[in-house]
Amino acid sequence: MAAGPYIPAKNAQYQAWLLNFSTVITANPANYGLTSTDASNIAAAYTTWHNAYVAATTAATRTSVTVAAMATAKASSLITARTYAQIIQNNAGVSDANKAAAGLTVRATGRTPIPAPTNVPILSIATLQVGVTQVNYRNSANPTSKQKPYGAIQVQYVWYVAPTVPPVDGDAATSSAIASKSPFLFNTPSGATGKAIYMFARFQTRRGLVGPWSAALNFTAP
Repeated sequence: MAAGPYIPAKNAQYQAWLLNFSTVITANPANYGLTSTDASNIAAAYTTWHNAYVAATTAATRTSVTVAAMATAKASSLITARTYAQIIQNNAGVSDANKAAAGLTVRATGRTPIPAPTNVPILSIATLQVGVTQVNYRNSANPTSKQKPYGAIQVQYVWYVAPTVPPVDGDAATSSAIASKSPFLFNTPSGATGKAIYMFARFQTRRGLVGPWSAALNFTAP
């Protein structure tokens, strides 16, 4: 019978694991959501296995009969151990420390959520042409690289055309676009030729969390 990932496959290691499993549960069954009867069942399974293991691994008593008996005892004790191990694993009231002490794998409770980016894009003009402007971004944490900050998958761009008052960020912008690569191709809006453009950008995660706005990139649309 194949052992689970937390139960050693080799007999010598299994002997040590089952002894520990039985010992810590017998010491305080309530810590594991079990009763003294449950602890006795585990202890009995260990004793049967242990006696068969000793007989099959001691030169004076090792025979085909004792080896077969050891295999039978292991299969039976595995059923008992796995049954109680699953009960303990599925009991949210059993602490991770107690699960680990019993030799069980401590399951991850969930992935650490990716936070909103804290770095800002640094914007610059790559090419300025009639009808289209190529805008580069760089990560403020590494201005020589196009690599986005951890967790960010795209860049949100917003812009203002000839605003009455120069904007300080992109919060009030009504025009926007999303890009995942640099450069960003900014198509000159209708009627914007010869007018001042104020552009801002920020990094965005897959779940829509956004970082702070970049400084304004100010240029005149050709």
